[in-house]
Amino acid sequence: NFVFNSCRKLKEVILSEGLQTISQLCFSGCNALSEIVIPSTVTTIGPSAFKNNADLVVNCKIESKPDGWDNEWIDSNYTVNWNYKE
Repeated sequence: NFVFNSCRKLKEVILSEGLQTISQLCFSGCNALSEIVIPSTVTTIGPSAFKNNADLVVNCKIESKPDGWDNEWIDSNYTVNWNYKE
């Protein structure tokens, strides 16, 4: 939990295929992070994983939110692109 929480200078992160879990508040408050790609292998995203990231675009390589993702994994004002292809 809270791995990169409030890491204001984090501009880019690459999450590789095989990753299964993004923990609670993991990228919360990472204001410089503008885009992130969620691998298709992620089965769990904890609550508020991307909270307080004003202009974040979340690209998900799956078609829709899996059951293991917390309903509060992201704030509703973010852009989420499902079935993202690089």
